Amino acid sequence: MQRVLLRLVQDWAKRLEGDVVAVDGKALRRSFAAATARSPLHSGQAFSTEARSMPGQVRVEAGSNEIAALPALLDMLALEGRIVTADACTRSA
Repeated sequence: MQRVLLRLVQDWAKRLEGDVVAVDGKALRRSFAAATARSPLHSGQAFSTEARSMPGQVRVEAGSNEIAALPALLDMLALEGRIVTADACTRSA
């Protein structure tokens, strides 16, 4: 079973060469609590356009932003031979 699974993953990785992986931060809808003033759950996500799946996701720590969390996400993924995109972000002065 282990050999079959390993072969499946290797074949899948070869098929995805040249894939576009989009990374972005998201806030989970309705995950806030107005009564306790708790902010919504934020995460950084990677989306593979070829596989149409999300190969990775990390939690954004409270009081931080997606920019701080995305390096950990990128380190988790095998991105060699893939194009990585990220949305523009603004920074307040």
